Amino acid sequence: AIRLLRDELEHRVKNLLATIRAIARQTFRKEGNEEALQVFSQRVAAIGEANALLKEGGWENTTLHSLVTRCLATFIGDSPDRVRISGADLTVKAGAATALAMTLRERSTNAIKYGALSLDGGWVQIGWQVSDQEFQLHWQEFGGPPITKPSHIGFGTRVIQNTFPSQTGGTVIVDYLPDGLVCRLAAPAAAVLADELAHAVRDLVGRAME
Repeated sequence: AIRLLRDELEHRVKNLLATIRAIARQTFRKEGNEEALQVFSQRVAAIGEANALLKEGGWENTTLHSLVTRCLATFIGDSPDRVRISGADLTVKAGAATALAMTLRERSTNAIKYGALSLDGGWVQIGWQVSDQEFQLHWQEFGGPPITKPSHIGFGTRVIQNTFPSQTGGTVIVDYLPDGLVCRLAAPAAAVLADELAHAVRDLVGRAME
């Protein structure tokens, strides 16, 4: 019975997201704002990816490796070496998973349009760690074209700078370095990690300080 309910919930969520995309297309195109439409569609797609993973985890949590891999699969195609991942396979909460998925989608879209993934030899390093009860994720691009800080913050960047902090109480910092864009996310471990893992981290930190 529980499985049937979960399948029905997934079906309803997919239909709802499809409806939202259709309404967005009508609304944004009527206003002539193609950039906003594209970014909004990417946000909805990221939510869909996160929900698919959460369904596999019983609608409670998902692993960070799975989240990163699935969010970037569309952008790297059959060249997995273009994304290099480092970090323990942490389990993250549902709300944090959605916020992370939206952030990864935004960064991937910009990388393939303007950054490291726009050139054949470019690649992205994604790493994360937990230090002093703080979750940290680091995105850095290599081998892309020279970049400069944009004159204004784009719609997509504003979205992720609000979404991750609102879900986790954390921060998002983007640096436009000449050699490649760097994005740093930080938040309390308890707000990002599944409860049992967050407790384990606190215990380890506590013992280390004794």
